[in-house]
Amino acid sequence: MSSRIAIWSAVPDGSTLSISAKGTTRKTLVTAHAFLMRNDGMEQTFPDDLLQPGPLDIELESPNTYSILTDLVYTTSGTADVTAVVVSPKGKKIPPDGETDPKYKITLAGSQGQTLGLTFMLITV
Repeated sequence: MSSRIAIWSAVPDGSTLSISAKGTTRKTLVTAHAFLMRNDGMEQTFPDDLLQPGPLDIELESPNTYSILTDLVYTTSGTADVTAVVVSPKGKKIPPDGETDPKYKITLAGSQGQTLGLTFMLITV
């Protein structure tokens, strides 16, 4: 997975999105935050200590569309791993659209002071 955007459509009601972030070259490499926006106007912010080491678990309710922006702020140059997985209420892992691997994983290189963002879009049914 090399894209910083992942989309899951037709996600069953009651599924869970789990997100984790961690610096791979140093323990204090990044500060990570997640910002959730739902189509009904609900907004929520999740602090670094929920994403690192994670996972941050977000229960998904239908019928809603979710947009989750995850920011990584690099305290020094290096790489960071971000993983995300959607699990249905029956325990089935659901891959992002167009993918076969149910686990979204990306390694991002950044320099000191740089902020990189990832976006997860989820549509529940």
